[in-house]
Amino acid sequence: MIRDLPLRWMAPAAPDDPVARARANASVIQFLGVLESDGGAVNTTESEPPVSDLQRLESKVDALLELVTQLWVRGDAALPHRRVWLSNAGVEWLDPSPPETGSTVELSLYMSTRFPQPLRLSVAVVGVEREASVFRVQSRFGDIDAMTRNYLEKLIFREHRRAVAEARRQRSGVA
Repeated sequence: MIRDLPLRWMAPAAPDDPVARARANASVIQFLGVLESDGGAVNTTESEPPVSDLQRLESKVDALLELVTQLWVRGDAALPHRRVWLSNAGVEWLDPSPPETGSTVELSLYMSTRFPQPLRLSVAVVGVEREASVFRVQSRFGDIDAMTRNYLEKLIFREHRRAVAEARRQRSGVA
């Protein structure tokens, strides 16, 4: 999957807490589900029951409160968008000031410009290559919880399906 997304990397300031990261990512994934076009929550397994209208409305109100709180507290300037390649194994991105090969960094990857909370991913930088005036950073996922991995796999699959469908439409001449 290739997208232009707001992305920030930083060296971990303290020892990584995978449980806290998993909880934060679960919250982000839930709110991203609310923002999806069908308005439903993200189901992490096919065995989960459908979400009722009342639960969907409650999720939207929760998302709205979280958004307002984050916007009020953060006040950050917008992060620059980076070209991002996302796969099941890791993330690649273009960056004018890359981390060093061999380092472990925490990525803050903002999956939606409508939601000011990032997915937090611990990655190992496995390569840095110069491409014109920027560097292409190749990384592999570190410890990633099952819910975040499942979300990323579904997202990558959906984006791939959309790209294949678009290519078929273009080949057949249908606009």
